[in-house]
Amino acid sequence: MPDTTPCPATAARPYETHVEPSLAVVPRLFADVLTSYSHIPSAQQAEHITRIRDRAYAVCPYPCIGSFRYLGLDLAAHPAYAAHVLGPLVRAGAGAGAGHGHHQPRREDPDLGLETEPLFLDVGTCFGQDVRKLIHDGAPAERIYASDVSQDLIDCGFDLFRDDDRLSRARFLCPGDMLADVMSSDVGRGADRLAELHGRVTILHLTTVFHLFPLEQQKTVAGRCLRLLRKDIPPNSGHPALILGGQVGSAHPGNFARKNSKMHGFSHVYRHNVQSWQDMWVDVAARAEWRDRIANLDVRSRLVKRVMDREAGTISFPEPSEDELQREDGAALWHQFEVRVMFRR
Repeated sequence: MPDTTPCPATAARPYETHVEPSLAVVPRLFADVLTSYSHIPSAQQAEHITRIRDRAYAVCPYPCIGSFRYLGLDLAAHPAYAAHVLGPLVRAGAGAGAGHGHHQPRREDPDLGLETEPLFLDVGTCFGQDVRKLIHDGAPAERIYASDVSQDLIDCGFDLFRDDDRLSRARFLCPGDMLADVMSSDVGRGADRLAELHGRVTILHLTTVFHLFPLEQQKTVAGRCLRLLRKDIPPNSGHPALILGGQVGSAHPGNFARKNSKMHGFSHVYRHNVQSWQDMWVDVAARAEWRDRIANLDVRSRLVKRVMDREAGTISFPEPSEDELQREDGAALWHQFEVRVMFRR
């Protein structure tokens, strides 16, 4: 078994990131969204993507933007996507009828039990690529929100997908600051808009978000996730509120520092393994705000490799080798997670 002892907080391990100057091929899954949803001819897509990427990277130099990593649609590749994200949203759209866009009564599904009307939020949405994929796959836009701290990225997303005429900008909450002081009078009044969804979200997606912060700030983010989740889901529903996503991980949890950037805020700061992730959520749930309110907390995660077929756009998650688990030089593993929460009513 690999040594999973956390590294000391001062022992930040270095890693490098690189910017790809051009895009050789548009992954087919992403190209399909641009063709069918955005109506952009395939011959124009590579240049269009690169131009928008360059504009975004100039103001937000995240590694995932510079490397075109965002062209891999991580939410759609998540094992929980079909059954626990897309499925509930599509059923909500199918059952909306004349009340489309408004809260509908809970529906009884013979296979799934009592199901609460879903509301999806994509935190750290970047260009909103996962949101567009959801809508492209049949989810109703009226049940979807997204947030980011950067209006520039949201604007680039509308330019990338050319859907201002079909997707309301009101669905994109900016600034959406997961570290905002939730007791501040500024929350929900311009300094942070996520408070508008406190207690309403049933499906919360965060990919490449947690690893941007030190551990203590990650705990703040986790607490904010709990505030966003809906609290009145019936205990017998079998459908607890869901938090899912992925981030860069490590078999040896601890701090990492990006060598080739002076912009610390765009680095992977603290990476988890399975045990440290579990411990973080247990710690947050035990705090005074939550210990008497959470009926059940189910934390699941795994360390895998994230392998993207750059031509097809598909992502696979093979198990890492023993040697890969042992490496401490910044070689990235992918930490994929699902956190299910049921609250006492």
